[in-house]
Amino acid sequence: RNLPRLKYLSICNTGIREFPDLTQIFSSEAHFILELCDNLRMTTIPQNAFQGMNNESLTLKLYKNGFEDIHSHAFNGTKLNQLILKDNRNLKRIHNDALRGATGPDVLDISSTALESLPSYGLEAIQILNATSSYSLKRLPTLDKFSSLLEAVLT
Repeated sequence: RNLPRLKYLSICNTGIREFPDLTQIFSSEAHFILELCDNLRMTTIPQNAFQGMNNESLTLKLYKNGFEDIHSHAFNGTKLNQLILKDNRNLKRIHNDALRGATGPDVLDISSTALESLPSYGLEAIQILNATSSYSLKRLPTLDKFSSLLEAVLT
């Protein structure tokens, strides 16, 4: 609680089942990195999961978890630099409003997920989209939703 100088937090390879309450961290570091990986029993990212963590640029490395679903407004109140969701092999759904209330991300990596589509809201800031080995991804939002896109890697 109230860790203003925290720069990096890693929660990896645990047995936790519920998404941890990260909203009380209140870090004031300019480039905060949260790594949440190999937590196979966590299945969802709830609403407002990261709100209040950091007022500056936030990098979320959320890979190799048991995520199946990302709820509406999950990233509300964040300034996302990078959102890395790769290797969440059970991730089938990102709610259309998951990025509502967030700024960014500049980089989105959904490689090796089971996503069939991307949300249509919140993609305007994405400069780099990586969706390698995302074989279930059959539909993308219209290209005008990716107004800042510079690079896309899709297989």
